[in-house]
Amino acid sequence: RRVTANPPNTLMLASRIATNDSTVIAVSPWPICRSAPTTMIPEIAFVTDITKRREASEALRRANETLEVVIQASPLAIWAADLDGRVTLWNGAAERIFGWKADEVLGGPMPTFINEPQDDFRELLDLAKQDRGESGMERTRVRKDGTRVQVSVWASPLRDADGSIRGVLGVVAD
Repeated sequence: RRVTANPPNTLMLASRIATNDSTVIAVSPWPICRSAPTTMIPEIAFVTDITKRREASEALRRANETLEVVIQASPLAIWAADLDGRVTLWNGAAERIFGWKADEVLGGPMPTFINEPQDDFRELLDLAKQDRGESGMERTRVRKDGTRVQVSVWASPLRDADGSIRGVLGVVAD
């Protein structure tokens, strides 16, 4: 049982209870009326079964953890950018292939296009906005040290919870 204070003068209990069939469920009460600050009046509340919400939250946490491990362990560079062209994801392989650390690129423009025409990157963003991806296009990119590297690029639109396109995800093989 966990007790938390909620203003004004209300204590909320997060607990587990057993139902009539002995199933244990997680519950969270919702107060309907509150006690006065100096008067001990029993709280009236209804209880909501939050077991499925907790299970879904844990499943989502595990899925996100697995995805993060896959992205970071990938031998392919994986990056993402929002529709304004700002980098939002840059994995370890992108660091190895291109030379920029994640903290150098996150929030800024795609660095592999520095001193290069932005047409290729704009094309990827435009394809994402049109709900189209790109498969295996061969390109030359620039590393941090200025050397050029031949790569294959796959790109696909990223969506938000409403299904609206929010950016582009790229996978790069050198």
